[in-house]
Amino acid sequence: VIFIVERTMLSASDNEALRNYGRRLRRHFDRLAPAAPAGSGDAFRGFPRVVAQLIHYLNEGSASMDGDQTLLMMASGVTSQYAFQLHSALRECVYWQESSRVQYIRKTHAAKGSADAGCPPAKSETAGLAPIHRAAQSGVVSHVSLMLEFDSNTAKDLATCRSEAAGREPIHFAGSVDVMKLLLAKRASLQAVDDMGDTVLHTIQSPHLLRHLLDDQEQEYATDIDIESRNAVGQTPLLRQAQTGNDDAVSLLLRRRADLEAVDEQGNTALHCAAQANSADVCRTVIGDMRKQHMALDRVNNSKQTALFMIGSRSARLLLPALEEKVNDADDSGSTPLHAAREYDVVRQLISFRADVNAEDEACLTPLGCAEVANIPLLIRARADLGAKNSCGDPVFISQVVKGDVSAALAFLATESEEGRHMMLNEVRGIDGRNAILNAALDFSNTSTAMVSTLLGLRASAEARNALDGETAVGAARHNSMNLKLLLDHGASLQAAASGGERGQTAEETVLHQTSDRLSELLALGADAAALDGLGRSVMHAWVQQGVKHDRLQALLGAGASADDEGPWPLFVALAEGWSCASGRAPGQADMDKVVCLLSEARCDVNRPRHYDLQTALMLAAHGHDCTPSGPTGLLEALVSKRADPSAVDATGSNALHHALRSRLPLEAVDLLLPLCPPEAMAQRDMAGEAPADLARRLGLDDVAARLRQAAGKVKARGCGCAAAP
Repeated sequence: VIFIVERTMLSASDNEALRNYGRRLRRHFDRLAPAAPAGSGDAFRGFPRVVAQLIHYLNEGSASMDGDQTLLMMASGVTSQYAFQLHSALRECVYWQESSRVQYIRKTHAAKGSADAGCPPAKSETAGLAPIHRAAQSGVVSHVSLMLEFDSNTAKDLATCRSEAAGREPIHFAGSVDVMKLLLAKRASLQAVDDMGDTVLHTIQSPHLLRHLLDDQEQEYATDIDIESRNAVGQTPLLRQAQTGNDDAVSLLLRRRADLEAVDEQGNTALHCAAQANSADVCRTVIGDMRKQHMALDRVNNSKQTALFMIGSRSARLLLPALEEKVNDADDSGSTPLHAAREYDVVRQLISFRADVNAEDEACLTPLGCAEVANIPLLIRARADLGAKNSCGDPVFISQVVKGDVSAALAFLATESEEGRHMMLNEVRGIDGRNAILNAALDFSNTSTAMVSTLLGLRASAEARNALDGETAVGAARHNSMNLKLLLDHGASLQAAASGGERGQTAEETVLHQTSDRLSELLALGADAAALDGLGRSVMHAWVQQGVKHDRLQALLGAGASADDEGPWPLFVALAEGWSCASGRAPGQADMDKVVCLLSEARCDVNRPRHYDLQTALMLAAHGHDCTPSGPTGLLEALVSKRADPSAVDATGSNALHHALRSRLPLEAVDLLLPLCPPEAMAQRDMAGEAPADLARRLGLDDVAARLRQAAGKVKARGCGCAAAP
């Protein structure tokens, strides 16, 4: 519809270029709407009705249009030479639908009730300005007058219509003296406030209009102007205009003796607001008036901050010379203006005025610790402490490596001697206790080969470890062939990729302990398939516990891996640990049978217990941590088929039956164990003095308890029969 309006106005223009543009648009429209009647006049015969409906929708809230493409905004952009043509068309449309329009507004008000009498009709939920606000903003009084040409009640409603975004009335947007006079004549008020409590003096942008309000002695509404009114955050018009950088408005308000001592709720003065606006002109104006009134420029707000804490690149040029002695003054948190600076030019100017680059706040943060990345080289050149930490307690140098920022890392290293660079690259410090700068690069910088290569070129130790889990750079790079080769070329070892051990013990694992991928590649690089970790566990043990598939285990054995038959970590126990873990890494049923057979062929003892608690693989399988019922049962079947001993007792006096009952395994799992249990197994009492049958009764497993009593009776009868046979 807006395009139709534009085309109609342009096609009737006296300007040849505009007419040609209008014709091209009309031809385009005709192609989009082939069903339209032929002929230039007939094609737009319905134009008045369509435009009237558009105005009806936009102003009454039935529709909304985002951006600057509303009808009146388009009209506002038209020069006065051609605007009258659109104005005439709109007038015709509005009069054509005047009666239905007024009826609609009255109906809306009646539905809302008397409590909302005089309020504008509800608009769309889409935030934005209605055409009446756009028209007022344009400053073209004829556009506003057109929209107010209804009965008196409707005109007042439109004149005080509040915008969706900020609750502002048209008078807040008035773009000319004539528009303001027209709105005031329609009962708009200079004391109207928006949702933030801003009056017209807070929001006005036109210096001509503000001059009219403040200086025109003949205006009749001088008593309606409160030059010291405050909005919701305690700002006077002077503070608000200073914050928006409106130098003309600030000058006019100061000329009318606006209170320069006024502060907002946060204690900010006009100078704070001017610094925050980054306006050199406003700063110059405010500083000049403060000096005329012999006011101190170093006033602080509620946080003990001078205006230097809020400066931008332009306001800094005026405020730094004026407040040079306060450049290192701290606020109530111990921060200085250099801590607060974010712009590169502001940091540069503060340093040139001898700001302390190593000042610490109450959290022991220096400016380098809270600096933007672009400002780090600037602070380093000013001799900032290279050991500075960020707000998380991490060294800034390592945090930049973590982000993969080579340039920032090089800025740190460029100022150090060879000895200093070696210390920085290899000293014990890091993210969350991680010590190795190279390890941080591998762990967090998307394993960036460029970053790794750069750091190695700067002689970072290829054997670097982190303190949190002892992992070396080789361990961190095990999934990246290029990084792994870089590290090996610089003297790293595949045999010392450490990680944290169990129960607080240190377990020096090799790369093969940590990954089952790319076995042939790692073996070609020199990895040892028979290596043991610091706790005596073999690579085979680690892989079985991780649930590695049968074919990979077989390949590992073929590469010379130890079956760990003589070590302290039985492989069948590792299998049961991997199966019963909640992470779901255990192999499937078919592959698990193959793994059991493979371990049996390797002469692993199915009944050898774990050394620290004496639990066997059968006990761990019977325990069934967080597994589905079918999982432990399948492993039990495999272990029972290999003659696992259900009568073995762990350090707590429990056997496999006790573990099965505590895990509430299904009855079929218990049935697997019962035929193999000797009488002593069913009579075995744990440390609590409970036999399996007692434990079943206490846990409410009545069917299992009955089955245990029945099995015990059969065993007893079988024993008696054997004794009477001779």
